[in-house]
Amino acid sequence: MPTSPKLAQAAARHQTHDGEVLESGTNAENLVLEYLGLANSLARRFSGPGRDPEDLLQIARVGLVKAARSFDPRRGVPFVGYAAPTILGELKRSFRDGAWVIRPPRAIQELHGRIVSDYTGLTQQLGREPSIGDLARHLETAPEAVSEAVVCGSYLVPLSIDEARNGIPWAETLRVPEDGLAPEDMIDLDAALDRLSPLERRVLRMRYFHNESQQAIGDQLGMSQVQVSRLLVRVLAKLREMLAWEQAGTLGRSSL
Repeated sequence: MPTSPKLAQAAARHQTHDGEVLESGTNAENLVLEYLGLANSLARRFSGPGRDPEDLLQIARVGLVKAARSFDPRRGVPFVGYAAPTILGELKRSFRDGAWVIRPPRAIQELHGRIVSDYTGLTQQLGREPSIGDLARHLETAPEAVSEAVVCGSYLVPLSIDEARNGIPWAETLRVPEDGLAPEDMIDLDAALDRLSPLERRVLRMRYFHNESQQAIGDQLGMSQVQVSRLLVRVLAKLREMLAWEQAGTLGRSSL
């Protein structure tokens, strides 16, 4: 497709300007300062209930810095055209990949999202909080999968403890920071994992680190799929309780 003279001139002006901005500084800092408004604008596209605006801004600015550091004006692409996809990719990735301490298979993550999305409407429809069976029938999936998805929702770190989305408790609307857990949280998790039995650790590793299906785990361990599902729910609940005790102990010690 031919480029109009006006578009070509505008692109040339952007490239010249971007080059001048780069040349006026010893690094990409000037580009970051020049296009901070772009990052802020893109971050606002992702705003909504349960999403901390400052956290979104930080993620967008990380994308801006990455774009500025790798930008080369000699490629003939204006910086805004190069930076915008990088920033958007950073924001999308933070929601897609940064969500879980123990990362469930993609299908369980998606099911958890559907539960969060439909929970309020189903509660209003039933006139009470839905049971696992209610959710399974509504979502047309197995109760065991719903149980696993609900329990996995506990392994999240809050953006804002006071915020909730669609009436769901805050603990089910949260996200782990992209750079992972704080060292003290990782120590708590490691300590809790050490107190699990060898079978419990093996099942967790097979399901959440090797991404094996419940049926495949059962075949290897001589268990049915339903038995594996129930074991996973028990182990996750046990791990959650141990982490809660660890964190309560840490808070108690810090107040002494």
